[in-house]
Amino acid sequence: MKKTKPNSRKNLFLITCLLMAAGYSGSAQLSKVVPMSNWDIIAKATGFDTLCSVWANPKAISFEVPGNNGDIVRKIIVNWQTNMDYGPYPYLHGTMSSTNEGASYGTIVTDTYCDPYLTGTDSDTNNVDLMTAIKRRDGVIIAIPYRVKYPPQGQQATKKYYFAYNISTDNGETWTHFPDDTATGGTVTFDSTVLGMRFHQGAIQENDGTIYAPVYARYLTDTVFRVVLMKSTDGGVNWTFCSKVQFTPTLDYTESGLVRCANGDWLMVLRSDSQGP
Repeated sequence: MKKTKPNSRKNLFLITCLLMAAGYSGSAQLSKVVPMSNWDIIAKATGFDTLCSVWANPKAISFEVPGNNGDIVRKIIVNWQTNMDYGPYPYLHGTMSSTNEGASYGTIVTDTYCDPYLTGTDSDTNNVDLMTAIKRRDGVIIAIPYRVKYPPQGQQATKKYYFAYNISTDNGETWTHFPDDTATGGTVTFDSTVLGMRFHQGAIQENDGTIYAPVYARYLTDTVFRVVLMKSTDGGVNWTFCSKVQFTPTLDYTESGLVRCANGDWLMVLRSDSQGP
């Protein structure tokens, strides 16, 4: 695989999304699964000319669903939003789906996210962030966002974070929103105190039901970000530390994508640079 430049975050996102969307077929022509023009269409629908004009977070998930003729087809959902870590842009959201293996896509659904970290309330039930999304073995899709809920300013050093998430029981047609409060939100618990974290792309469920997903975090004792693997034993709602993936004291490791290869091995692609997110 050709190496991406350290600051090529868009390339890493696209590579990971295409791998995820085409994961059911090693011989799939990736450009036909999610053509670049479709990402641009979503970007335009949310108010921007092309993906190149913003720091974008394209994502994709695919799974098998019953077809109209009694057959089994592969549904692909592609999801895009402006990067909420990049201040000049609001958290604009767009999604579209295909049930013919990417040959065509349906109506684009767009939404402006009501950022609970700015407004103080998590009231938006329409925005579904597929940053870490998986269709579990029970048929339910859980979608976990890129950004978790941070403690109040000055109190961010913590081992436990809360996050909002969405659940779909009808293959992504409708979603139920669970706010990021202590009663209904999901949790992420680290092995040590952390200053900040982000979920990133890819989740894998093993035969025992455990789900694994990559996270990058800044530990209190560090000056850079590291990538760690988290695990959930309750369907993706509550997460605990599993293992360290990559840490170098003088180099940031941040955005990462996790996929399962055809032979069963796990593959993770990491972004590394000296600037951080």
